[in-house]
Amino acid sequence: MTRSIQDKRKTLVVLRASVGNLNMGVRPYNLHRALERLGCRLEYIDGLRLGRPRPGPMLKLARLLVTQRSRIGAFMLAHAFAAPVVRLLKATGVPVILDVRDDPNLQDEAYGLPVEPDLWRRRRALLLKNFRLVDRVTVTSETYRRMYPSEFQERMVLILNASDPEHFRCSELPQQRRVGVLSGLSPGRNLELLLEAALTLKTDFPDLEVAIGYQPYRDCADYCRDLVKKYSCSWISFTTEIDYGKAPDFYSSCYATVISHRKHEYFDAITPVKLFDSMASGRPVVSTDCSETAKILQEEQCGLVCDFTIEDMVSKLRLLLRDRDMASRLGQNGRRAVEERHNWLGRAQSILLGTGLLERLLRVGT
Repeated sequence: MTRSIQDKRKTLVVLRASVGNLNMGVRPYNLHRALERLGCRLEYIDGLRLGRPRPGPMLKLARLLVTQRSRIGAFMLAHAFAAPVVRLLKATGVPVILDVRDDPNLQDEAYGLPVEPDLWRRRRALLLKNFRLVDRVTVTSETYRRMYPSEFQERMVLILNASDPEHFRCSELPQQRRVGVLSGLSPGRNLELLLEAALTLKTDFPDLEVAIGYQPYRDCADYCRDLVKKYSCSWISFTTEIDYGKAPDFYSSCYATVISHRKHEYFDAITPVKLFDSMASGRPVVSTDCSETAKILQEEQCGLVCDFTIEDMVSKLRLLLRDRDMASRLGQNGRRAVEERHNWLGRAQSILLGTGLLERLLRVGT
């Protein structure tokens, strides 16, 4: 694209609560970067709160609307915002897209965190009010789509999570039988299922190691401290030092990875980024039978699904630990699936096509 043509592109204005929350491993960062790589011009407004708007970011938004209104092709919301903000965007006459990557009420419930009834109602009302105001809503799974009222179904576009095959390297499985988890940590993550299974497996596999890279979820510091104290030993390690930049090395050191979520409506609905990052790294995955995760593992033949018992987790991990050829084959299947289908560039293309923004953002002035 030449500079003269590039300068004629419309701008996609992205509104986000806090850039500090967008560490490189999360969906907004990866989607926005992929849209830029496809040639979209993005303008970011950070620091807007979900509730009452802050003066600074609102002033930047107002200035943008006054000085560059004709250059704006669409707005993308990284989450639900206060209704006055969304109405202001709608008044411009350009499309407004809302990306719903999680349901905060379901998430807190699944993580074992209490949600006050009033907060639950306010969150739900805010989300549905956004649904009524915006032009398109992108959701991360078919299960999520079905959770929401039928009146919104026509404006919903399915955009699963994904991985970046250029960031995550695919390598041969290490000789060391190391099972890894890279995740936020809270009671609902059910990490005890893996840890108890590992204690059983250690007898059969003396070289077994378990590596847990984690970040404590809010209000879960006591739980994390107790879990580390109970299970940490010479062959079970916990660290909070694995950021997105170090994640490829972490996955490369693993023989297999585990997703041990408990059965819950939230865990049935999500398509975890860590699943796709494991696949991109060529590592087989053992996961509990949560609907969307299990569906991907089975469709792509890149891992094994177990029930929610220690015994079945032991059984599935034992299969992988004993059969290196099978583990390698499943890992390669996952890598190929990410290269061909489950990557962020592909998801960004799906956003442009599914929301009707391709013409507005990339073909203006060509």
